[in-house]
Amino acid sequence: MVVIMAKRPISVEAATRRDLAGLPAELRKGAIAMGALTLARALDDDPPGRERTMLSRELRQAVMALWDRCPPALEDDPGAEIGQRREARMTAKAAARAEPAPGG
Repeated sequence: MVVIMAKRPISVEAATRRDLAGLPAELRKGAIAMGALTLARALDDDPPGRERTMLSRELRQAVMALWDRCPPALEDDPGAEIGQRREARMTAKAAARAEPAPGG
């Protein structure tokens, strides 16, 4: 007999905190972030249908507003440079394959 233990579902507040953790500190500590956590706690209280829908929509909009306020990736990001070099290398390989062989 195999017993499968169900994982305890993560709370909306915990998931929201994880989302906020990826933001810069000044955004994590702001009013929109605090509002998002308040909405998440309200969703964890299992509100009725329409209220749940409204709270979910507001939470999604708050998180999106925070991500929209994030500064763009830095130009000197080493990861971006590595990606650009790889793309250039792959483009050069593709162009080399597309060229006809000399004398043929």
